[in-house]
Amino acid sequence: MKISILKVIATLAVFVGFAGFVNAQVKDETPKRISVKSLVASGIPVNTEFVTVTKLEDNSVLTYSIANKDSQKLDAVDILLVVYGANGKAKGGESWRQRVDLTKDASADLSRLMKTKVAPGDRVVFSIYKAEGRTGQWGVETTKVVEAAKAFIAGNQYSLPEARFTKTK
Repeated sequence: MKISILKVIATLAVFVGFAGFVNAQVKDETPKRISVKSLVASGIPVNTEFVTVTKLEDNSVLTYSIANKDSQKLDAVDILLVVYGANGKAKGGESWRQRVDLTKDASADLSRLMKTKVAPGDRVVFSIYKAEGRTGQWGVETTKVVEAAKAFIAGNQYSLPEARFTKTK
């Protein structure tokens, strides 16, 4: 059987071209971890045990674990998340109330699909700025959290004020 060199070259060109096309169509599905800084004001009876953001294709998933440090049961925490680009400018943020059922020394592992787009090189600041229990709530103003986040991103000294406790009536 006689095969012409031109047919071999043409076949190889088609195969290599097709392989290149297939490789161009496959998306990188390797999860990418994004740096996260956790800020919790002293006086708020919650610890963050871990906080991570994982980027997979077009989605960013926040995963975090919180623990109750108080003797009373906690019912909710208010969370603020701010995303900064690699250039240090705020790209976006979100806040939400997370209902929890945390008795003394209990912890919960939670996750959330983020609305704000996060890219490798971005920096994320996660803050629990309020916690609510049976007898009242602890909290700091969100403006103080944003100021501390900006200072952290800029590489400056930062601190959150002591959380205030407000008794429920």
